[in-house]
Amino acid sequence: MVCQKMNIAPKPRAMAYRIVTSETHDVARIQWESEPTDMTADELLEGTAFSEGRTARVDRVVKWLRHYLTENGGRAGAKDVLRAGEALGFSKDTVKRARARAGVDTAKMGLGGWEWTLGEEEGE
Repeated sequence: MVCQKMNIAPKPRAMAYRIVTSETHDVARIQWESEPTDMTADELLEGTAFSEGRTARVDRVVKWLRHYLTENGGRAGAKDVLRAGEALGFSKDTVKRARARAGVDTAKMGLGGWEWTLGEEEGE
């Protein structure tokens, strides 16, 4: 059992367990290990259909985001980007993950909100 998100304290170590067959009832049960593990949720899910699907989805959004910003002169308001992504069925969280992976810079534009800008290598 792994803590995926924690914003009020350091993440605790993951609790280790295995699924075993109960000798008395011939059903599966959880057997807790005596020591926790230092593996993260991402490490535990690595190579599974869940992680591969998520990676492919973010990769698609990275490609779209770079294209969208290029078509808008290399920069756009964050709200506009998120709205455009949602119109295509991308969640805000996925677009934000893609922003980090695509090397998109962010800057506060006074009272006008945030602006996303392609990094040097993507914009040229």
